[in-house]
Amino acid sequence: MIHKLFTKNNGLYKIRKNMNFSGFWFFKVFFKTQKPFQVGVIMDKSCEVQTLGVQKIFGIGNLLHHKNSDRYGFIYQGNHKFGIYSYQYRDGKLIPWEKLGTVKTEEPFFIVFDDNSKYKIGRYLYPYFEQDGDDEKGAPHDMKISLYFTSIDKSVHAQLFNM
Repeated sequence: MIHKLFTKNNGLYKIRKNMNFSGFWFFKVFFKTQKPFQVGVIMDKSCEVQTLGVQKIFGIGNLLHHKNSDRYGFIYQGNHKFGIYSYQYRDGKLIPWEKLGTVKTEEPFFIVFDDNSKYKIGRYLYPYFEQDGDDEKGAPHDMKISLYFTSIDKSVHAQLFNM
């Protein structure tokens, strides 16, 4: 059971109503450079919430993840479509979002982490929701995102976003 604390786990991640985070994932640390991997993502209709900012899907970073990290997130655009964005923290500063594409609700897509060499010791960053940048305002209802971790295989991707 201990080894599950230090691995990426496949499955359905839930952000409960009035909460910001999808479980107690602060234990999800690693102690060596991560091999390249990809994350298969499916956005549930429960994530169809209008917000002013990007909501985190998944990321990887230093133990102090607001100092240096690479993240992916979404903004719900309406009509069952999500904008998918990358954003980073570098030396404690938030680098502006970059839109990578659009996906539909329940449409699988992949995020590729192929250069993890900058994080020798770090942590995985799981789904997180802040209503309009206010961490006091959690999710308006239960929200769900499915994440599946595998080694990189670009031949099977319907849609691919690279980090």
